[in-house]
Amino acid sequence: MFPTPDIIERAIELQLQETEAQLSQNLGLSQPLTWQIDRIDIRDRQWIPIENLPGFQLSGNYILTARSASQRLYRRRYSFQIYLQRQKEGKTWRLARPVGTERDRRWLTELVPPPDWIP
Repeated sequence: MFPTPDIIERAIELQLQETEAQLSQNLGLSQPLTWQIDRIDIRDRQWIPIENLPGFQLSGNYILTARSASQRLYRRRYSFQIYLQRQKEGKTWRLARPVGTERDRRWLTELVPPPDWIP
């Protein structure tokens, strides 16, 4: 089963949250951005095993619309590459990040919250 567009968008958002501080600094902003992801275009998808569970390596492009506290609007196309791991029960996905060399690869994973998820 392939991840839904909603899961892919949420996984990209997780990556963005990690880089938000760096992005704000590069743009010279003193407060965090608010953003919206549009037009996700998957260019390549490959099935790969991640920690003995099924997974996908996805790459493509998306449009990021970001707004600063001063309401200045930034709109730009970005490329992405993400790894998604499907869990045993088949109900959830995890964003996986490779760690180490290709020969000695390990994975760090984080739950991609499903649409109906309540923390």
